[in-house]
Amino acid sequence: MPTHLLLKGSTPWVLNRFYDPPESGLEVLSKGGASTIEVSDFILTPELIDRIKQLGLRLIIQAYPKVAEDIAPALELAKSCRAIAINCHVKAPHIDHEAAVEVITGLLSRAEDAGIPLYCETHRGCITQDLYRAAKLAEAVPGMRFTLDVSHYVVCEEQPGPTALLAPMLDMILDRTEMLHGRISNGQQIQVDVEHSPAELVDSYRRFWTEAMRRWRRRKPAGSSLIFTPELGPPPYGIVGPDDKELINRLDQSEIIWQIAQQAWKDSAAAGNEPIWPAEFA
Repeated sequence: MPTHLLLKGSTPWVLNRFYDPPESGLEVLSKGGASTIEVSDFILTPELIDRIKQLGLRLIIQAYPKVAEDIAPALELAKSCRAIAINCHVKAPHIDHEAAVEVITGLLSRAEDAGIPLYCETHRGCITQDLYRAAKLAEAVPGMRFTLDVSHYVVCEEQPGPTALLAPMLDMILDRTEMLHGRISNGQQIQVDVEHSPAELVDSYRRFWTEAMRRWRRRKPAGSSLIFTPELGPPPYGIVGPDDKELINRLDQSEIIWQIAQQAWKDSAAAGNEPIWPAEFA
């Protein structure tokens, strides 16, 4: 029995353009091995919650607060449907550091009172959109934890992968990462064709995910589970041709990303106490 577990997460977002409405295809995700489903609070209905339960999926709620008080409905929803966590896109990208600290502190206080884990996603257009700001927030708020999607920072920095340039600021966030979202960016497009990308680009993400997983293993007791969610979105995330057809099949490429994550998981166990970050990204 492994001391730690890697769980496959998913989201109805990946079903967009395949199913109408997207959430009608949840059974496909369940049959594909997903253990968790991450759903935006504004599309959750009693019927959808019942379907998630019927499929044996555990629910993570995505919430989009601008101020701390905004999180109250999502926390009530999470308690009522026994969600395992809230993943926050904190939609306050342009406030100053002191105000941002106040928002994050307020969110965490309310989540703690409700008994619901709350993680802030590293995401453009959010309070964490700037890597420098996110690192400073982590430094100022010791209890802050992250859902880490490094592709957003790769785009913001216009770098082809999580290189050593990002290491000092990402280092603190890596030590606070509780969930991982899997998407590969080349520094220009947020979501590239994984199957036909240069091997060195894909390898850079695999090694990065390995280091995030290795650190997570060191922090967590035996029996803990890490959720890795391949998250490939429809257009405009997905690139289309002149005929408005997507250039890749996101369901197929989600499986490729999951396979890369599984290899990273094995590598993270083998690495033990030997860090591969940032030296391998120099």
